[in-house]
Amino acid sequence: MVEAVEQATRGATTEGLTGADLVVEALERNDVDTVFGIPGAHTLAPHDALHERRLNHLLARHEQRAG
Repeated sequence: MVEAVEQATRGATTEGLTGADLVVEALERNDVDTVFGIPGAHTLAPHDALHERRLNHLLARHEQRAG
């Protein structure tokens, strides 16, 4: 995953960006259009980084129900 982020953000200014911002940037540069997620303390930063981005974010409230 680190290599994917490095490759996707090559040439981009990363100053002031969080790790979650870089992951979202890498997803966008690799033409990912939809991500799935379950909210929780461990995923707050990535969910925040998705705010106002072009990625579709499908939010599930429970693992069993998401399936």
